Amino acid sequence: MPAAQEPVVCAQVDESFTEIVPSVLLVVDRSGSMRESFGATTRWDAVYDTLLAESTGVVRRLANDVRFGLAVFNNPGDQCPMLEKVEPALRNADAIDSVLAPLTPNGDTPTGTALLEATPMVASQPGPRFIVLATDGLPDTCDVPNPDGLPAAREAAVSATRDAFEQGIVSYVLSVGPDVAEDHLQAVANAGAGVPDTSQENAPFFVALDPEQLVGAFDEIMNDVRYCTFAFDGVDELGSEDEGYELVGARVSVDGRVLEEGVEWRMVGSDTVQLVGAACDEVLDGNHDVRAELLCEIVLD
Repeated sequence: MPAAQEPVVCAQVDESFTEIVPSVLLVVDRSGSMRESFGATTRWDAVYDTLLAESTGVVRRLANDVRFGLAVFNNPGDQCPMLEKVEPALRNADAIDSVLAPLTPNGDTPTGTALLEATPMVASQPGPRFIVLATDGLPDTCDVPNPDGLPAAREAAVSATRDAFEQGIVSYVLSVGPDVAEDHLQAVANAGAGVPDTSQENAPFFVALDPEQLVGAFDEIMNDVRYCTFAFDGVDELGSEDEGYELVGARVSVDGRVLEEGVEWRMVGSDTVQLVGAACDEVLDGNHDVRAELLCEIVLD
C-alpha cells in the first residue's frame, strides 16, 4: 500500500494587514423604537453620528480603507421589508449620507428577511466580507409584524446570518440599547461567525447603552475587520482539474507559533482567514509576523 501523501502548501499569505480592503455592509434597523432616547440623543441619531459625523464618523474616517455599503430596513406596513440601499464601495461616505440622512424611524423589524435580501450586496465583493447588524429590538416577520421576538422571527434572523457565513461573510450584531435579549444576540453572533452549536466558545456580540459605548463597539468591530481578517487570491482555481490540487486545510501562525484552528482562527468560506480571541488581540498590540498557508493534496490521475 503506498504511503499517504503529505499535504503541500498551495497558497500563502505573509500579512502585515496594511493593504487589506474589506467590504462591510451596514444593516441598520429603522423601526419605530429607534426614536427612543439614548443618552442626550435618540438611538437613530446616535447611529447616524457614529457612522457619519463629519470628523469622527466611522464611515468617513475609513472611507479610503473599507468598502462600505448600507441597507436600512423596516416594515412600514405597505412593503416588507422596505430596504434603502447603497452598494459597497470605497469613498462611499457621501453616498451613504445622502440615503441615511433623510430617513426617520417607523414601522416594524423584519430582521431575518432584510438580512436575506441584503446579503447579495456584499457576497459578490472582493476580499474579506462582513455584515454589521445594528438593531434595537427583537425581530418580527413580514407575515407576523407583532409581537416581536416570536420563535420563528428569531430563527429567521439566525438562519439568515448562518446563510451569509456559508457564503464567506462574517456577521457582527450590535444592540443599540438594552432591549435585545442576550440569548438572541448570542445565537445571531454564533451563526454569523460559524460557531457550531456544540462549541464551548462563543462569538462576541455588542451592546451599547449610550453614544460613547456605541462608538466603542463600532471601533472594536472595525479593528477586527481591518486587522484580523484577510483573504487568499486564486482559491477558486485550486480545486480544478487543470491546476491539479485539492484544497484540504490551512495552517496559520503568528511569529512562528502555529495557532489552534477553531480557537485562535477560523476559515470563512474557502478564501478567508480570521484571527479570533486572544490571537486577534495579540496582533492588534503591535508588529507581528502573521502567516497563513492553504494546504492541498496533489490530484493524481
